[in-house]
Amino acid sequence: MAVLPYAEADVLTRRGDRTDASSRLRTEAEGAKPDRARSDRGIRGARRPAAGGRANTTPRGSSRARITALHSLMLIHLDTSVLVDAFTGARRSFAHVRTATSEGHVITFCAVVQYEWLRGPRTNDEDEAVRRFLGDTAVVGFGDQEAHTAAALYRRVTRARQRQAVLAVAACALEHNARLWTLNTADLTDVPGLTLYQPR
Repeated sequence: MAVLPYAEADVLTRRGDRTDASSRLRTEAEGAKPDRARSDRGIRGARRPAAGGRANTTPRGSSRARITALHSLMLIHLDTSVLVDAFTGARRSFAHVRTATSEGHVITFCAVVQYEWLRGPRTNDEDEAVRRFLGDTAVVGFGDQEAHTAAALYRRVTRARQRQAVLAVAACALEHNARLWTLNTADLTDVPGLTLYQPR
């Protein structure tokens, strides 16, 4: 039986060799807040106060709750459907995007999504709104690894020819260990290893 050079197992193996993006976010977040780390160590290693001494009144769960919140940070890739729905017309998805960023999640999108966004009938105000809200560094490149993963997905799933761009966007999210936020979930439920983001 022939074995494809970039089959699903190869895709997942390459992903497993990379440091999880969410873990990097958690590490950076904790490193930027040394007072929280010290506070947590102090709680775990706290001694009983001497007789007549002042007891520690800091709630034991407060620092742990903050650390748990840091651990839940996510890297989220937008697909074109969300970008268009959030920053054009009635901007129905904008409130959800704003909530996600206010919760500390990092939102980016693939260069393929940028291409689909730019080729549409966008106004200068809409382009500026995306840059102002998401920043100039929000675009994630589509390179060699992403291309190999997209090709593996193309050979793996059905109806691949009808959704080539969708699979490229999914491959970018897979390579960066990100959750993909889309309004077209039916097009992506059969992509192996992909986690879709669901706004609250």
